[in-house]
Amino acid sequence: MRENIRDAFAIPVPFDRVENGIFQIPRSHTICQITAKGEFFHGRSKTPAGLNPEDKVYGISGTSHVAYKDLPESFKSDIEKTHYEELFEEYMDGAFVLK
Repeated sequence: MRENIRDAFAIPVPFDRVENGIFQIPRSHTICQITAKGEFFHGRSKTPAGLNPEDKVYGISGTSHVAYKDLPESFKSDIEKTHYEELFEEYMDGAFVLK
């Protein structure tokens, strides 16, 4: 059991939003991906659309930062920032804390 801190969440994502949503969700589970190359073994949020190719993105690719243009396409969404933020809030409203 985790300490009584609110720093880990589970966010339900409907199946019909997996492919085109704001989260990159791997097709296989962690055990199958343990020997995979790169950071594809756990879910993470994608970037919103419309970023400058030279913009640095932090905490998404297993490094301290990487240029948006160098991110794998699966880490980018087609959702503009304003709508992306609305969807993120919607997901967080349904999130629950892991204990």
